[in-house]
Amino acid sequence: MANYQTTTSDKDDDIELSMCMFGGWFGLHHYYMGNIGKGLLYTFTGGLFIIGWFIDTIKIANKAVTKSIEKENNLLKQGYRKICDNLYINEKDKKINIQEKVLGFSQIIDCELIENKNTINNSYGNTIGEIKNDGRIKTKVNTTSTETIYCDELYINITIEDFNAPNIKFDVINKGHLKTNSAKYKKALENANNILSLLKVIISKNNEKYIENGTVTKIEHRYITEETAQEQIEKLSELYKSGVLTEYEYYMKKQELLDKIK
Repeated sequence: MANYQTTTSDKDDDIELSMCMFGGWFGLHHYYMGNIGKGLLYTFTGGLFIIGWFIDTIKIANKAVTKSIEKENNLLKQGYRKICDNLYINEKDKKINIQEKVLGFSQIIDCELIENKNTINNSYGNTIGEIKNDGRIKTKVNTTSTETIYCDELYINITIEDFNAPNIKFDVINKGHLKTNSAKYKKALENANNILSLLKVIISKNNEKYIENGTVTKIEHRYITEETAQEQIEKLSELYKSGVLTEYEYYMKKQELLDKIK
């Protein structure tokens, strides 16, 4: 079973906010953060007569937003460009920040879009009545069936060079239960495909390095563009002509590149 990496640094803030919103009148957020005395005070006073609960909710929410803005500004100062929440790229240093995990471009091995859908069938009945000559009523039921497809989960599975946790699950829709014909779903799918394309470009660039440094042993990554493949085949040809590659190695690597054109 694959080990997935998830964002954990903001876990305390998220849980604290949830507990404050849904159990703040009881002091649940204070118990969670270890403030037992304050928790007891909230328990016996109904969240300081609701006023303390209301103020705490605003404070915790503002704290989470402030931390998020500070982290983003810090990354931008380091030369990163924001692609979307939890995904930043530094093209100059060839680094990518995914869910606060910093990786070199060369560490991205593969990526795949995963979508979990479910279908709900709805039936609607319409009863029509007709009075016969003998006074009896004859009824007829017209049934109409519709099918609605929902997306419950949409994420990108990213394989990285890490033996301890080789997979990163990057959520785009997490238990959203969105209709697949809704504008929100279409926008999320568009964003997911843009992220996927970016990762494939990085993987494609990784392939070039195997040939540029003259140490071609195996072309491991799956995705490569036709233009990039042609450039690399020309470099392979130069290596073959200079005697670095044998004829067999040249044709094998050439075919390997052609097979990986996306």
